[in-house]
Amino acid sequence: MAYEPDDAQSANIFRQLAGLMLVSVACVGILTIALSSGTPSANAQNWALAPRTLVVLAVVGGAFFFMSIAVALLLRAVRDARRFEREAANEANHLRGDLAAAEMVIQAEPALVIAWDHHGAASLLAHNLSDAPQDIDTLLRFPTWLQADSAKLLTDHLDTMFRFGTGSMFVIRSASGASIEAACRVHGSRAYLKLRDAAGERLRFAELQQKYQVLSQDTRSNRALLDTLPMLVWFHDEDGMIDWANKAYVEAVDASSLDDVLEAQLELLESRDRAALPNDMDGVAPTRKRLHMIIHGERRAFDLVVVPLDKRIALFASDAEALEVAEGELSRQSAANEGTLDRVSTAVAIFGRDQHLTFYNEAYVSLWNLDAQLLDSKPRDTEILDHLRNAGALPDSGNYRKWRERLLEGYRTRMPHEDWWHLPNGRSIHLRAEPRPDGGMAYLYDDVTERLALERGYNEMINVQRETLDNLAEGVAVFAPDGRIRLFNPSFAQIWNLSTDALEKKLHIEEVINACRALYDDTSAWTQIHQSVATIADTREPVGGQMTRSDGTVIAWTCIPLPDSATLLTFIDITDQMRVERALIERTEALEAADRLKNDFVSHVSYELRTPLTNIIGFSELLRNERTGPLNEKQREYLGDIHVSSNTLLTIVNDILDLATIDAGAFALSREPVFIADIIEGAVLGIREKLDRARIQLQVQVEPGINEVVADANRMKQVLFNLLSNAIGFSHPDSK
Repeated sequence: MAYEPDDAQSANIFRQLAGLMLVSVACVGILTIALSSGTPSANAQNWALAPRTLVVLAVVGGAFFFMSIAVALLLRAVRDARRFEREAANEANHLRGDLAAAEMVIQAEPALVIAWDHHGAASLLAHNLSDAPQDIDTLLRFPTWLQADSAKLLTDHLDTMFRFGTGSMFVIRSASGASIEAACRVHGSRAYLKLRDAAGERLRFAELQQKYQVLSQDTRSNRALLDTLPMLVWFHDEDGMIDWANKAYVEAVDASSLDDVLEAQLELLESRDRAALPNDMDGVAPTRKRLHMIIHGERRAFDLVVVPLDKRIALFASDAEALEVAEGELSRQSAANEGTLDRVSTAVAIFGRDQHLTFYNEAYVSLWNLDAQLLDSKPRDTEILDHLRNAGALPDSGNYRKWRERLLEGYRTRMPHEDWWHLPNGRSIHLRAEPRPDGGMAYLYDDVTERLALERGYNEMINVQRETLDNLAEGVAVFAPDGRIRLFNPSFAQIWNLSTDALEKKLHIEEVINACRALYDDTSAWTQIHQSVATIADTREPVGGQMTRSDGTVIAWTCIPLPDSATLLTFIDITDQMRVERALIERTEALEAADRLKNDFVSHVSYELRTPLTNIIGFSELLRNERTGPLNEKQREYLGDIHVSSNTLLTIVNDILDLATIDAGAFALSREPVFIADIIEGAVLGIREKLDRARIQLQVQVEPGINEVVADANRMKQVLFNLLSNAIGFSHPDSK
């Protein structure tokens, strides 16, 4: 109950103030008297006061004056306080009435009202909500009586209200599914939450408001997301004006903020590109195209996407400069690859995702003898197969349709496929079908007819070589670079009494040598063989030698390096050959001894015959000159025959001596100027007797102007003598 002052109390206050004033006046008087009596210059006849007394009186008088003013002000304040107290009491009574009326209104409204003071204490002002708990503690645990998403929504709105003081209105749902209108408000130092059943217009309004808030949040989120995108994003309104743009667009037009872009309407698109934008977006599908725009003074390529949004349009531009460069490089690379594929011998055909031909090379046209005009029309895969089948260029199959479906399964399975086609014309085709990243297929055709023929020939040659190697008497073994035996023939195992089963296990050279030491244990030869087979060296030279085994068998061996770093090791039994060689050596030695005897005999006989012949020739010439006396005709004839026969015999002896000189290696020509006529005359003189006996005429013709040559006169006479003697032997009598 407020305090209300009455008139008795006021009178009491005035009385107390009056008494205080009288006491003050008495104190001043007493103080004045005390000061007057203490002054030495006081005089009963003189009313003048001393200076000290005057000062005291002035101070006391001033204090009394100020005290009077204070009392007056106090009386005025008391009067004002009484008036303000009466007014406050009246206002309090009025507020109590309003509060009672408000509480009645709140209690009468079908709603639940919770209030929080500035300390955060909650109080329940009204509770007329059927789906809510009755006590305040349970009521504030929202997940216990609201749906989970509604409880979270209500908590988020309350947090926003407590933090920022902003109100909101939305709709939540109780656990039973009832719609509840919630309103958050802040008034003065208190916060309020009002919950009531949503129905009718309030429900529709609350739902619309909630949708608006969700849409607003989505719009803010979308714009925040668009702001973080590196691509340029901006919107045009129905009048073609920019009404929003993201940060990338603002930076691209060199603006400081979005407001500058909107105020100046800074456009990146050129006028002709803006003119190409549709005016009416109804029924217009999103469009995409590539164009060039000036960004920071540089012309760059962008992929522009125009999306219709009712009366607005959204434009998205992503930087395609790197993509355009990559596409250009890809185009150049594709052109280079196509140029390369045109020059390879493998037939190549590439089909797109739609199974239409996109590329073929010259080898493909040549292989199948197809019309280039047909291929340029980009036919389907099946059309080409049908064309080849009609031309008889596909392998025979019992069910062509099923064979074709199996061939085209690569489009669906995306798995590589390989096949061999043996065509009716005798050709063999190796097919490789490779799936492409774009969903198409690449077919590679290799004409392997010649290769298969070469393989057959090679296999036949290998078989022949294998049979030849197996039937050689020479033992052959090939060792790999790691020193293990790779190949051997039966003769190798037979020469060294080795087991073929053991050799098939690819024994190392050391194991082979240890097995062979039973027949030949000379370390030097095996060391050479081991080094040649197992040692890695920059240069490898063939080595070889002979082995004489304990059983008397002579083995010739050879290590030959092969081009693939392998080593060929051969062994051959040369025992019989050595025996024949020794026999030949002995025979040669005997022949050489006989030849020496022959040479000695010829030399001895020649020299023994030459002396008497010289005497005979000399005496015959002496007699023919008739120095000893005249001769008759018959004697001259006989002496002539003796002279001719002696010269002929001397010529033969000289030839024998020449043969001996040649065998001795001391024969040399004596070249000097000689007359052709003298050489011919000497040769004719030697065959004169033969000409007479054979009744053959000899006619000599020498070309005029030929007189002298440089030659060995005796050897030239021998040559002509032998030629003429041979001619006489093959001529008929009475011939010329």
